[in-house]
Amino acid sequence: MRSVVEFLLFQLGWFGAVQAAAAGEPAWGVALLALLLALHVARAPRPRRALLFLVAVALLGTALDSVLERCGVLHYRPEGRLAAGVAPLWIGALWALFASALCGPLQWLRAPLFGVRHLLAATFGAVGACLSFLGAERLGAVTLARPLPATLLAIGASWAVVTPALLAGAAALFPTSGAPRPRSR
Repeated sequence: MRSVVEFLLFQLGWFGAVQAAAAGEPAWGVALLALLLALHVARAPRPRRALLFLVAVALLGTALDSVLERCGVLHYRPEGRLAAGVAPLWIGALWALFASALCGPLQWLRAPLFGVRHLLAATFGAVGACLSFLGAERLGAVTLARPLPATLLAIGASWAVVTPALLAGAAALFPTSGAPRPRSR
C-alpha cells in the first residue's frame, strides 16, 4: 500500500510541477516537490544518504536536460532558470522526485546489470520519459523539436541509458534485501 501512495504522490508532484511551470509560476511546483522530497528524506532509513542521492540525481538530470536543450532537442520556458543555458530549477526538482521513486515504488525494476529487469528498466525509462515530455509539451511547459520522432528517439535513448544506471545506484546505496539496517545520519 505504501508504494501505491508513493506512486500517487510522485504523479501528483510531476503534474503540479509541470502545471506550475506551464503557468509561468515554476516556484509553486518547486515548493510542492520540496515538500514531497522532504517527506521522502524524513522517512528514509538513511536520511543523509537519501538526500545526497536526490541531489546527485537532480544535478545529473539537470545536466542531461541542459545538454538536450543546447542540442535543440527541446526548449523550456525561461521562468525558473538559475543560469542561462541551464535547465530550469523545476526540472532538477523533478529529477530528484524521480530518484525518490527509484527508492520506493519503482524499486521493483532493480536487477543485475544486463538482466531482463535491466532491459525492462531501460524500456520503462525510454517510454515513460517520452510520454512525460509529450504530456509536458501538451501542458505548455516545454517545446519539443520537430520532427517529433527524432526528438523522442533522442529523449528515449538518453533515458534508456540513465534509468538502469540510476536504479543500479539506488540498489547499491539502498539495498532492500537482508536484515533491516540501523538508522544512521
